[in-house]
Amino acid sequence: MLVETAKRDFARRSRRGIGNVIASLFVWMVLGMLGLVVQHSEQNAAMYIIAAVLLWPLSAVTSRLLSYKSQRKENPIVSLAVLVGALNIVFIPLLVGTYLTSPHMLPLSLSILLSAQFLLYIWIYNSLAYLFGSLGLLEVAALIAWLAPGAAYLATPFLVSGVLLVTAAFLLSTTADDKKDIKPD
Repeated sequence: MLVETAKRDFARRSRRGIGNVIASLFVWMVLGMLGLVVQHSEQNAAMYIIAAVLLWPLSAVTSRLLSYKSQRKENPIVSLAVLVGALNIVFIPLLVGTYLTSPHMLPLSLSILLSAQFLLYIWIYNSLAYLFGSLGLLEVAALIAWLAPGAAYLATPFLVSGVLLVTAAFLLSTTADDKKDIKPD
């Protein structure tokens, strides 16, 4: 199977990875709600580390619920997408180090990790919606960390959720276009 054919097939079958965006959107919304309730920076920071650990399994479950059937033997892009999805787990020591040195920077750190992951999804899912998501996540988190560092646990999750919501809308529109392009046998 050629790489471009494998990418197109995987993007179509996985609905351009919409499960990843929905899982991320859910995690950031929960972090925002918890930011309203929890007032201590250390507790908020611990929740961000837990969220980083749970993001990959939650994304896998969400993709499974959206009826995406993994076919690793037929399509090598599936394994690449799984590895990129698990990328946050590799950076847990970095997040723990951030927690120990400057816990107020964890929203920025997690946003940057997700932004880097979305850059890889541009190629994997063959969608420029992830470019918007990647740049939007980076800009929102950096601006909040720079302009309002005291409100990072409150503002960052809700603004990141907004960027993810727009990214999901772009993905859903391209998924609808994919369905139009499929010709019945």
